[in-house]
Amino acid sequence: MLVVALSTVSFWVSYQQAKADHIQSLTEQAERRIERESRLFRTIEDRAAQLAAAFERRYSALADNPAYTEKFDRWHVETEPGTLRLREDFFEGTTADSQWFESVTTFAGPGPRPLSDEIKARTIIAQYLVNEFGPALHGLVTNTHISLPENILTIYQQDNPWGLLAAPELVITDFTTVGSTLQEDNPERTPVWTGLYFDLSAGYWTITYQVPVDIDGQHMINASHDVAMTKLIAGLVEPEIPNAQSMVFNNSGQLIAAEETLSEFHQQQLLTQPATCAF
Repeated sequence: MLVVALSTVSFWVSYQQAKADHIQSLTEQAERRIERESRLFRTIEDRAAQLAAAFERRYSALADNPAYTEKFDRWHVETEPGTLRLREDFFEGTTADSQWFESVTTFAGPGPRPLSDEIKARTIIAQYLVNEFGPALHGLVTNTHISLPENILTIYQQDNPWGLLAAPELVITDFTTVGSTLQEDNPERTPVWTGLYFDLSAGYWTITYQVPVDIDGQHMINASHDVAMTKLIAGLVEPEIPNAQSMVFNNSGQLIAAEETLSEFHQQQLLTQPATCAF
């Protein structure tokens, strides 16, 4: 009986120690993983803040330049009644007014017409900026884009001409992605990470980071980056820790992605439900 008692006590102590060591090991591995994955998101946030600051500087200097209105009229075509798009050669590669443009598209959907000179200038400034910032961020993010609350979006993306593919009746502010940046829905004017959504125009699952920019109380643009879920799939489906499950949350505690959200069954379910945040 004594031997049995001593063996039981010894086993219990060893078990508790092994359990504590295992938990400690899991915690350390999880902390390293979180730090590494969070670094990507912090970098994206920094780049979006730089893009927003660049717009403010450029707008203050150039918004009243009549040449920008003239550029808008030359560079854009009405592809459907009420819908304007940047000419296709800006995506394929072209020199416009001594500036090389490539992989840039713009969609100006249903909205206020005629467009004011200020909106046209704001759009041209945005196009210059995504063309300048986009190439350096290629590989880190899926795209670099700037959206305007007047239902205009200009985007740099090498493998997808989003502005040429968007449905002509699309109103981007009707969905929570851009809608979450509007003053009535975001009075604090805080940058936001969206939840996971399916971009119907691009055809992939993504999350978006947006920095709303106001000047003199007017909502001017959102400096934004998309991160396609392919960047997170490998880590979520094949976690470093055996039998562990990884999930991604934003700062509000909203679930962005987990293994279940990446399954074909779950994605089909989302596609058959009313979309609240898909372009």
